[in-house]
Amino acid sequence: MKFLITILSAALCLVLGALEVKVTETGTLVQNGRHNAFPSICRYGDDLYFSFRSASGHRMTDGILPVYKSSDEGKSWKKVAEMKAKGDLRDPRCAVVNGKLMIYAGEVIHNPDKSKTYVTRAYRMDEKDKFSEIPVKGFRKNSFFWGCVAYDGGYVATAYVPKTAEADLYRSKDGLTWQHWMTLPDKGNEVSMTVDAAGELHCVMRTVDHRTFRPFYYKVSRDGKIVKSVKLSEGMQGIMLQSVGDGFILAARHWSWGKLGAEDFRTDLFTMDKDGNLKLIQRLPSSDDNSYAFVTQLKNGKWYTVYYSQHNYNEKFRSAEKGKDYNWQRMLGSHRPADICFAVIETTPSR
Repeated sequence: MKFLITILSAALCLVLGALEVKVTETGTLVQNGRHNAFPSICRYGDDLYFSFRSASGHRMTDGILPVYKSSDEGKSWKKVAEMKAKGDLRDPRCAVVNGKLMIYAGEVIHNPDKSKTYVTRAYRMDEKDKFSEIPVKGFRKNSFFWGCVAYDGGYVATAYVPKTAEADLYRSKDGLTWQHWMTLPDKGNEVSMTVDAAGELHCVMRTVDHRTFRPFYYKVSRDGKIVKSVKLSEGMQGIMLQSVGDGFILAARHWSWGKLGAEDFRTDLFTMDKDGNLKLIQRLPSSDDNSYAFVTQLKNGKWYTVYYSQHNYNEKFRSAEKGKDYNWQRMLGSHRPADICFAVIETTPSR
């Protein structure tokens, strides 16, 4: 594993209400020539764990899930496990459920008739750094699992149906048997969830509107009602939402409206208030195929964010395409490598 750290010499700060936000550190965690993407991270006791999909390319069908562990708050990482399945295993989601470390994932099975079958997989760590698959049930047929958070004395999960662009929320007491709770009111798919200090659930859903890529922000009440719905002002994909103080930090692949050139592929860090108003903090090192950030908190109160990007290879790609803007669909279908990257974010009350 190649581990590169860049200390930002001039961290950019933004004051949002009573919150000061700055990025203090960035770097690369995994760089091995494969397409490493869609990471997830969480704290389990004194250790940090993260997992991601590793494949020969973005749309290749050979995805596996490596698992890395840090016992020193992200200063160093060691690979401790790896999950495989018959199909394309992807998009792991780390969560602590009933005191156990769980990794949920989606398996995409490519059938002989060129159709796809979607299966939710779950892996539990019952022994130190050893994961075994356990059955989960209750999700709609051909749903794709996307997230799980502790909520209201149990757990809430999100999964979407690719064919119909319906995103669902589910409830569970044990993380294994799930009951459908509600379907979000707009067409979309990937949903990032966070619970604030008051125990309120907030969601941001990736839209299927490819004209603008503008996602929806929802606040959901405990009785399953949408009490706030806002279409955000910026085009985003691969969204991370984290409650911090009286607002949120948000990281995503940031799109420019009406453009799909190479300059429009970047991971940007925002703050967002509870009315859905966004403020740009700064661009994280990134370009081309990138983002799908995930975050956990360090013992010192800072936030450790993982995401993926091809920016370490972009000069080579631009030379190969003779300086022209990328055909983004061709880019996503290629064997081009991507790396797992990180950023440390500090949030403190302003003075």
